[in-house]
Amino acid sequence: MSGNIKNNLAEIEKLIEKEQFLRLSVLDVQNYDGTLVVMTDDAVPRPFVRMILRNVWNGPIEVFCASALMGGSNASLV
Repeated sequence: MSGNIKNNLAEIEKLIEKEQFLRLSVLDVQNYDGTLVVMTDDAVPRPFVRMILRNVWNGPIEVFCASALMGGSNASLV
């Protein structure tokens, strides 16, 4: 990992505004004990969101689909 990567929500918000795919899909981001928790819609695959966010977050990243969680689907965990 690059030495300039910081677990900073401000950097995540900048990246979301800059990246078209993230801007369209990410609904919310939170830092829970060093884990970045991201809530998305189903427009962009969660592995793709995770891959982009690794550029600015060096800790664990969990990405959940809001509609799948609301419906109780196990697909929200992929």
